[in-house]
Amino acid sequence: MAQKIAREQEFLDALCTLTMAPASQLAPAVRMLQALSPEDRETVLDLANSHHVVIRALSPVTDSPEASREVQVWASNAIATEHSRIDNAINHLARITTELEAAGCQTTVMKTLDHWPDLGNDCDLYSTASDEAVSRVMTERFQAHIEPRSWGDRLAHKWNFAVPGLPEAVE
Repeated sequence: MAQKIAREQEFLDALCTLTMAPASQLAPAVRMLQALSPEDRETVLDLANSHHVVIRALSPVTDSPEASREVQVWASNAIATEHSRIDNAINHLARITTELEAAGCQTTVMKTLDHWPDLGNDCDLYSTASDEAVSRVMTERFQAHIEPRSWGDRLAHKWNFAVPGLPEAVE
């Protein structure tokens, strides 16, 4: 277990370096990725996904002279997958906000730049409409189902919807 934690720390350190260090200091992290097995690279990718840094962390790898063609392709494919996920979310949000507005539910998409250029793990909306009106649009027009609410969700008066075809929750 201690070895697994140490390995994860090494991967997180590399992601931090790739995400925040100047270009002149990226070579050790790229070389570490270069030396990993495909399975370990997938572990790194899982960590990047869980911390919402796929695009920020792997973009430097695609242009790095330290990275082999195999690692550059791996990074490019991961970035393309993230871009596809973002495009899917934006397309869904456009349809959802259009339908909510058409039903008289004024809606605003709220997205901080915390994860930019990555998306994050949910799609935040704010509406001044009643809970019932928003729920009706989401369930009837999008076949969404309401996710269980946490105590914090109840305090914040938040609802989470699972929309078919959209891996991220609409909050």
